[in-house]
Amino acid sequence: MDYHFMRTWIEQKPNKKDCGVIAVAVIASIPVNVAAEHIGKDGATTTKQLVKGLRSLGYKCPDRLQKIPRPPLGIGKLKDPKRKGGWHWVVVDGDKIFDGINGKSDGTVDWLKGWRITSYLPVTQ
Repeated sequence: MDYHFMRTWIEQKPNKKDCGVIAVAVIASIPVNVAAEHIGKDGATTTKQLVKGLRSLGYKCPDRLQKIPRPPLGIGKLKDPKRKGGWHWVVVDGDKIFDGINGKSDGTVDWLKGWRITSYLPVTQ
């Protein structure tokens, strides 16, 4: 893949539930507050809200998450097998994963055993 620019990792602050907002900010290379304005909220987000934000920034993506092989660029839904509900959004970009809680600025992650991406929202420009 030919990526013409490097995405920047954004750290998620403790007790903030804005991983989806951060994911949109990372993909679009914009500040978190600007991503929140495009999504229409700051805090926990649904797939529908992420789609709205991405599309308002000129990106293309399907209406729903897809159980597909990892796309070149997209948002992954990360699940903890020990919890019934809840999830965490991360950005996949080529061989890098940008995770504001469990990740590092170099696009590597340190997930607890069993954590995995269960579905993706593929994104194109």
